Amino acid sequence: MLSVRLLGDLEIVVDGRAVDLSGIKAQTLILIAASGPAGITSSDLERAMEGVGRGAEKGTLHRRVTEVRKALNNQVSPYKDDQCYRLKSTSRVTVDSWEFSDGVALLAAGAPDPAEADRLMGLWRGNPLPRRYSPAWPVWRAVAEGHDRLVALLDGWERDRLAELTALRRYASLFPDDWKLQKLRGALSGKPQLLVVEDQVMDEIVLLLKDEFEIVQAASYRDFDALRESGALNTVRAALVDKHLESESDSYGTTKVATYLQRHTEIPVTLMSVDVEYSSNKQFEMCLKYRLSDVVRKHHNGGINSGIVDAVRAMVDDSPRGWSLRMRRWVESVAFTVQDESLMGQDNSNVMDCLAARDRVVALLERGPLEQAEDAVEGFRRRWDPSAGAARR
Repeated sequence: MLSVRLLGDLEIVVDGRAVDLSGIKAQTLILIAASGPAGITSSDLERAMEGVGRGAEKGTLHRRVTEVRKALNNQVSPYKDDQCYRLKSTSRVTVDSWEFSDGVALLAAGAPDPAEADRLMGLWRGNPLPRRYSPAWPVWRAVAEGHDRLVALLDGWERDRLAELTALRRYASLFPDDWKLQKLRGALSGKPQLLVVEDQVMDEIVLLLKDEFEIVQAASYRDFDALRESGALNTVRAALVDKHLESESDSYGTTKVATYLQRHTEIPVTLMSVDVEYSSNKQFEMCLKYRLSDVVRKHHNGGINSGIVDAVRAMVDDSPRGWSLRMRRWVESVAFTVQDESLMGQDNSNVMDCLAARDRVVALLERGPLEQAEDAVEGFRRRWDPSAGAARR
């Protein structure tokens, strides 16, 4: 009996015995197994191996397949007339990628079955091996199409049916760039809490946002202070605050609100203003000074600006891109503060170090692996702004 698990770290079991293949043999098996019962031609296998840096001439490639066959008790069919390598498709061979693809097809043909959907999502472990844009992508076609088909099915289910799923959150975490999965996970998690600090048009703003967000209202600084002291801000995902930053007559102290929230990177903030100048340097400096995600116009065509919704969505975007954009603005804001304070105190000793650190972190946020970017942001926080809250993702 041969069991091959591809949807995560490779696991091979032959007659109850775990088999540990070397990197190049493992890659050969992965490509053969992922190709499904139809198999993979020697030329396609050769090209796929080249794409993952494992190229070889045909004779060498055949020797590799022969070595894999021996390790798996001859469960890989030899190279024959149809010029394909494949796993022997018998009752003695199970491959989780085949099971996933076939299972999704059956699920699509029947009534919604949360238990079966959970089972299929549970086949995936750790980081998925398929990569849509990999040179080896064609051999993963059935798996990737199965994933897309499953997500499309779930997207059409009612919320009550989705609520029966237990594996969706974990499955969604394996595909952080799949926006449909993030939307489904958000539907199960309930509405994110949004702090709104506004004294004049609160009802209109609540009406605009209430379908997607649970609104925590503060119509005065006293309200905000009470929320802060009660711990209610601990569950707030983001804040939408009326501007009035330069007004001494501000009746609820928005400047104090912004000053408090800028110490908490886990609560991104967008300001609303009646006089947004999108291209002005002053507007950009305001974002840096108060560590804001954005500044948006409050009114449009005589009513509340619907663009506020997009600004709030961006603040609660769970995708790697959304997090990276927020962290980039925060890192740039910290560097701005360090530079500003050094100019005020005539002390430039730390500025160059801080700006260099900023550039390194920004580069990782734009192009680096997510794990390295997270570590870099946390290191930047500890070095340059240790009193700020941790950068929650």
